[in-house]
Amino acid sequence: MQKWDEMLKRVNQDNSFMRHNGIRAVSVSMEQAATEAEVTEHLLNPYRLAHGGLYFSMMDIAAGMAARADGRRYVTLNCSTNFHKPAVSGMVLRAVGHVTQRSRGVCVVQAEVRGSADDLLYASGTFCMYCIER
Repeated sequence: MQKWDEMLKRVNQDNSFMRHNGIRAVSVSMEQAATEAEVTEHLLNPYRLAHGGLYFSMMDIAAGMAARADGRRYVTLNCSTNFHKPAVSGMVLRAVGHVTQRSRGVCVVQAEVRGSADDLLYASGTFCMYCIER
């Protein structure tokens, strides 16, 4: 749909944090959004594993896009994140956020990071997104 293509294009072009960290918005619909990133050398922690901030950022961006699909603006109010498995350099990760509840002021999104090649669960989280534009 044209509306979703425009949103993806805008997010990928205008978000310098995403560009700096190699995170790409890859899909969005009314209740779901996804991001992808390849784990590169600059995204590793001192143990040579993907930094937890990468998992978190991918899920936070996917959650925000899923919430914003209703045409309003949101910021992250709070979240709970679980790290399940470490990723290594060269892997491609995919985060998907699914809206589970939407009200006038808050949107709750469940998110997961999975390996693109192995479909294993690397991280999961629950994001409460606060609507700043009613």
